[in-house]
Amino acid sequence: MSAFKPLQASAPQDKRHNTQRWESFRTKSGWLPPFNFSVNDLNTFRDQLTISSWLALGACFQGLAYLLFGRLAFLPAGFLLFYRTADAFLQAAGWKSNPMMKDVILTKFSAQLPDENGDFGAQASREEICVLLIGTRINHPLGIIGPGVQEIGTYFNRMSKELEHEFDTYGMLGITEWTANERPTGNEILQVCYFKNAEGLHKFAHGPTHRAGWDWWNRTIASHPHISIWHEIYHVPAQRWETIYANSSPTLLGGCRVPIVTKSATSDGTEKRWMRPLVDATRGPLRTSRGRMGVSRALEHEGYRGYEYVGDVGGKV
Repeated sequence: MSAFKPLQASAPQDKRHNTQRWESFRTKSGWLPPFNFSVNDLNTFRDQLTISSWLALGACFQGLAYLLFGRLAFLPAGFLLFYRTADAFLQAAGWKSNPMMKDVILTKFSAQLPDENGDFGAQASREEICVLLIGTRINHPLGIIGPGVQEIGTYFNRMSKELEHEFDTYGMLGITEWTANERPTGNEILQVCYFKNAEGLHKFAHGPTHRAGWDWWNRTIASHPHISIWHEIYHVPAQRWETIYANSSPTLLGGCRVPIVTKSATSDGTEKRWMRPLVDATRGPLRTSRGRMGVSRALEHEGYRGYEYVGDVGGKV
């Protein structure tokens, strides 16, 4: 059986890029200063008020602008709507590139962890993996300005920043952040964290940064009944997990960066580099779920009409 074929997006890099979560803090809205907020901040603000509240707030500002500038106050809103409509039309017509397709890989691919030399081998899901789901929800009418919210946000950011910088110490592979969709405002925030093993996760849990947040919570829990926190841990042995993505940007486990060692001209002849764990899943054992778990030869779909995936392998990231 031949080794899995890495995608071009898996090419080793000299620098370890930020996790998806921290990239959301670095990616800016593109507005003029001082309103050039991060994408993470904008999504957090947007979730604090209902659509009707945001519309009412905008109407108040529009009314104030009309009192000050008369009919000229309608020009900014009109120009903005015209620009957004024209921009969407140009993208849909193919006359302008679609920024939402940035980093999208137009094929079917899987995340498989390489060994320390960057080799994927031919055995699917050959490594164990540990997944931490950790989240919080604010149930206070004042949302993010409620009592204790800034403090718990600070502790969460300190913890994820330590994982970002001490990835080798804890075997951390990557973090993504998600917002729930269960109520109009104040939705739950979830972080999905990937570790090489449970030992690294527990080492972090008993480290000083997490202990500081843990101690603060235990001291103040009685005064913050409106703050919910939780976590779930899944320690998955080898050949008990699988991943598949189609026409997707690298995300979740596929968005992680794995450290590898390559040959170099340095004194010890090696250097550490980073690669995404992305391999072609259009053929071979990675075509099916059981095949991606390494427990079959991926023949389960042969009785289905048109089961073969048709698509180009590749894509740049």
